[in-house]
Order: sequence, then C-alpha cells, then structure tokens
Amino acid sequence: METKFIIEGVLLKRYIGEEHYVTIPEGVKIIGEEAFKDCRSLYEVTLPESVERLEDAAFQWCGSLQKVFATNSVIHIGRDVFSGTPFYKFYCENETDWQEPFCLVGRCLLRARRNIRQAIIPEGITEIAADAFAGCVLLNEVRISSTVISLGWRAFKECTGLTSLVIPGNVKIVGWRCFLGCLRLQSVELREGIEVLEGGVFSGCRRLTGMFLPASLKHLGSWNFFECNNLSNVIIRGNLDGIGDWTFAGCSNLQQVSLPDSLTYIGVEAFRECINLRTALLPDKIVKIGRRAFAGCHCLAQLHLPKQLATMEDDAFAGCWDIKKISIPGSLKIIPYQAFSGCDNVQKLTIASGVKVIEDIAFSHLCHLRQVIIPEGVISIGKGAFSECNSMEKLALPTSLQSLGERAFANCNKLQQLILPDSIKNIGAHVFAGCTKLIAANGYIIFANIIYGFEKEQPVEELYTPDNANILASGAFCQQLGVQQIKLSAKMNIVGEGAFRSCPKLREVYLSSAIHDLGKEPFRDCPSLLAVSAPGMEPEDFAEDDLRLAVALGFCRTVEKFEPRLVQLYHKYIASNCSSLVKKAINANLLDVVVYITKHNLLSAELFPELLIVAQQANTLEIVAALLDYRKLQIAAGSQFTKFSLE
Repeated sequence: METKFIIEGVLLKRYIGEEHYVTIPEGVKIIGEEAFKDCRSLYEVTLPESVERLEDAAFQWCGSLQKVFATNSVIHIGRDVFSGTPFYKFYCENETDWQEPFCLVGRCLLRARRNIRQAIIPEGITEIAADAFAGCVLLNEVRISSTVISLGWRAFKECTGLTSLVIPGNVKIVGWRCFLGCLRLQSVELREGIEVLEGGVFSGCRRLTGMFLPASLKHLGSWNFFECNNLSNVIIRGNLDGIGDWTFAGCSNLQQVSLPDSLTYIGVEAFRECINLRTALLPDKIVKIGRRAFAGCHCLAQLHLPKQLATMEDDAFAGCWDIKKISIPGSLKIIPYQAFSGCDNVQKLTIASGVKVIEDIAFSHLCHLRQVIIPEGVISIGKGAFSECNSMEKLALPTSLQSLGERAFANCNKLQQLILPDSIKNIGAHVFAGCTKLIAANGYIIFANIIYGFEKEQPVEELYTPDNANILASGAFCQQLGVQQIKLSAKMNIVGEGAFRSCPKLREVYLSSAIHDLGKEPFRDCPSLLAVSAPGMEPEDFAEDDLRLAVALGFCRTVEKFEPRLVQLYHKYIASNCSSLVKKAINANLLDVVVYITKHNLLSAELFPELLIVAQQANTLEIVAALLDYRKLQIAAGSQFTKFSLE
C-alpha cells in the first residue's frame, strides 16, 4: 500500500502506482485534488463504502479509465473529476448505447443525457455535479428533489430551452455559473433555505424579469445577474455582507433594488450601466463603495450616501445624469477620481466637514451646480476637480487648502465670486482657464492683489505683471507654452511655489528688488531658461547650480538694480565660477555679459586661453574681439598669449 498510495488520515493525496485495476483502501473518505491525475494506465477504479468525497480533478486525464464502481456513500464530486477520461466522454457524447437519463456516481448526479427534455431528480441524490446538464439545449423542465443540497459549477450552463425553475430550500449552495447563458429562463423561484449563490449563477439570463432573494441567503457572489437586461425588480432579504463585483452590471432594465440593512459594501461595477435604476438608498452600515459601482446609471435620481461611508473608489457614480442632490458624509476622507463626473443635473452639493482630499475630475461637468462650499479641513483639490461646472457662480475655498490642481475650475464660465486663502502652496496650471468672468481684459486673473493666472486665446511671448498686484500665486504662470520673457512689476514682493514651472520657451525672468525669497522649484521644467535678474536676492539663495549661473547672467545684464552689498557678493560668485558662466554667455552669444565680466577684471589670466578658444569655435566674433581687447588692456603681455588672434 505504501508504494501505491500517499494517505494522510482519511485523505488519499496521491496515487503513485501503475496498475490497471485499482481498489481504494477502506477507511479513505476523501480522494484528494488531482490524486490520480494523468494516471494513463488506470482502466477501472473501485471506491469502498468509506469514500464520501471526490475532490477537483481527482481522476482528470486518466486516458484509459472506462469504469468507476462506487457506493451510495459518495455525496460530493468536485469539478473536472473525470474530465479527459473515456468513462466521462461516453456519458457526454453517447446517446444510443446509454439508455438511462442520468449517470449516477454514489448519490451524485454526474451527467445527464444530452437530449434530455425533462429532468426529475431522484430522491436520495444529494448533489448535481459540475457540468451535469451543461449544453442540454432541449431541457425544458427540472424538478429538484428534497434531498439535493448542492448544485455544482456550470450544472445547467446554456440550457437554452429552460424557461422556469424552482430551487427548493433544501438546496444550500448554487455553484458558480450554474445557469449561465440560459437565454429563455424567465422565472426563478428561490425558496427559503438557500444560503449561497456563488459567482455568475444567472449571468446572461436575458429573459429574467424579477428576482426575490430569500432571508436565508448569506452570500451573493460576483457576476450573478450580469447582463440580465430584462431584470426589472430585485428584492434582497438575505443577511448579506455585500453585493459582489459586477453582480447587476449591464442590467439595463433594472428599475428598483431593495437592499438589506446588513450590507457593508457594494462591489466593483456592481450596478454599472443599470441605465433605468432610479433610486439607490444605501443602508447605513455600508462603509465601502467599489470602483464604478453605479457608473452610467443615467436615470438614478435619488441617492443616499450612508454616514459611515469610509471608502469610495474611482468613478463610483460617474455619468449618473439625473442625480439632483449629493451629500458627502464627513466619514469619507477622500472623494476619489471621477467620483461624480458627468452628473449633469446636480444642483446642490454638500460636502461635510471631515473630507480631506478631492481627487482629479471628482465633480467635473456638473453643469447645473451654482455654488459649492468646500469645508475647512480639505487640504487638496485635484486636477479638473470642478472643471466644466459652467453654472457655478460662487466659490469659497477653505484656509486649510494647500494644493489646487491643474485646471481645477477650468471653463466655469459663470464663476464671478471667488474667495481664495493664502494657505495654498501649490497651484497647478490654468486653474481658472476659460473662466471668462474672472479674466481681466489684459488676460490676468487677479483677486485681492494676487495673480492666480494668465489666460489669452493667442499665445504671447512676453508677460509684464500689472501694478495692482503684489503677489504671484503658486503655479500662476505654469505651462505658458509660448512665453519667452517675464517681467514682474516693482510692487511684486512674493512669488509662490512653482510659479513659472513648465514654460518650455522661457528664457528671461526679471524679478523685483522687493522679492527676497521664492517658493519651491519656481523654474522646474523650464529647459530654455537662460537669465534671471533677482536684485533682491543673493546667488546662494538659489539651490541649483544651473539656477545660480542664470541669476549671475541676469545680474550682469541688470547690475544697476542691485545694491552695493549684493554687487560684491555676485562679483565673488562670478570670479569663482567664471569658466562656466562665460561659456554659457558665449553659447548664448551674450556680448553684454562678457563685456561686464572683462570690464570688472573678473576673468583670470589662467582661464583666458580656454575661453578664447571656446569663443572662436562658437564663431562669436564680437565676443572674441572683446576678449582680445581685454587681453590687450588688462593682462600683462607674455609669449603665452601670442598665438591668440582674430584669425
């Protein structure tokens, strides 16, 4: 026995012999998963009275197995137990030599005749096995006996002649995709006692019109009524934890669902594109709503979000056109991506205190929303969060707000009353693009002496800030794609974080002497930046080497704006970084920078030969001439310079 069977307690885990005729040892209760799989030499197997269960694929691909002897002790046959065997093939395909309506193994109905029309399940049968009636297209009547407790996976799959069905309460489990694709099935009665509907049980049953799920139901798996597009009314009385993923997705005629109070979650796309669903009164215990749970429910007009809701995933109610009112509970800390995007008819939006983050496009295209009050505690509003809300007239943002995403309120073209706090550290590009009532004739968006943006239909190359503003908000000039030069007015004294970022053509920036500090990364992703004049700042105020060179170039071009103390500091920096600075000036053909450096004796004799060669190779003849004049006037004559000439 030890050489043939691997047995642990009552479980036969693996057969390792090569006999043609095998008798399972007495005392074994369970034939384990894949225990005899691929035993090609096996012809017959005899199961003793002790065997009760055959687990999944137990005899799969036993290519010579023709006979199975079992007693009534067998009460469970798993999936694909005999698939790929001549024994199973005979009962699946042979309709002439097999006269009985069913193939029984113990108390399990393994397979029905393919041409069966009426199935009266015998008393004593405890299980209808996986695929038992699959593809029996002529089957039009099923009577399930009082002893059956389980319907296996795909047991009645694609029985397209079946029109009505009663599943008695003695059946506890209805297996995965049990009635998948029963296209003519119109009426199903699930009686009290049923506890589990596994995934996809009635998926694709397109003629089902109503469904009552009994109070005994404890589990409702995913995909159960997927694309049952004539299902109009569902009553759920079971003590369920949740509605599984895709359970009612595509039920385009579903109008009403009565949900039990026990629910704690709604799964991914659970009601997606139930385009006639009118109400979603979610029980108070629900804490999670999955991704796209109600997306595309165009007729959904009444929505109640429970007070304990803690998690909502992306697109949860996107495209619910008819919702008029949305109240977000404070328990929901993050309003996710596209949560209510495209809810065109929302007129009132209430966001309770407790919400921290409003993610990208969360409320975009709420075309009838006139006013929204963002509560204190919200720290971030994402990209396009309220874009295209083109009826919005008033906007007040809380003092807790730190980040305002790109195009957050773009194309809110009726927005005219705006309250923005000083707390915002990061403002994305074009936050108010298309907000025509906010944009002044000169293109600037200015509130309380703060510039929040600049919008023009045609791109401009130069920007000059007006005198009626002294603060440049974070991201104010972000993504000005055509701008090459920016000059801030003398009254400008504060520049926010990332104020000039992502301006690909920006070459020159002129700051006022009143600016003594800049927000973080003001010139991030400005690859063309050449010179920055910062008459109120020292070179060491800038963290990056390239930016220090840019401000040194800007100093050389606007030295008259710098006080003497700063002039000395810049001279010291230029002397220490002269090679890099002059090379940058040569490459940009900035003659005035080279003239300033030579005029003030900041170029050493040691660096001169190298820089003259660079200028000659760049063919910047005016700079070459300036350098040779500098040699003639400032550097003592010597043989080491005789080789340098205009030629």
